[in-house]
Amino acid sequence: MSALTIDILLSPIIVDVAPEVSLPKRQTDYLQGGEARTLVKNEIEKLVDNVKDIERNFATISRNMKALDQLELFSDIKGRPITFHPEWEKLHDVLNSSLI
Repeated sequence: MSALTIDILLSPIIVDVAPEVSLPKRQTDYLQGGEARTLVKNEIEKLVDNVKDIERNFATISRNMKALDQLELFSDIKGRPITFHPEWEKLHDVLNSSLI
């Protein structure tokens, strides 16, 4: 196997290429050029922004669930208040642990 080095973001990565696969020089030059690096960097920045939006939305919903629970609008058959915030917090924890 031969290796193709691609410089992405701050450190190069090495991609093993099977001997029977050879990239045309134009594609190799593109992968090693600044344009590909810029595209990858921009895509990563968009993904980071999306994750931040998801976290912000989870936090907003959490606050709203807590406020709703405090109003005690919902109750079970025995008249005990039904709360939503504790379950939402568990989901929020699952989200956070999957992002780490």
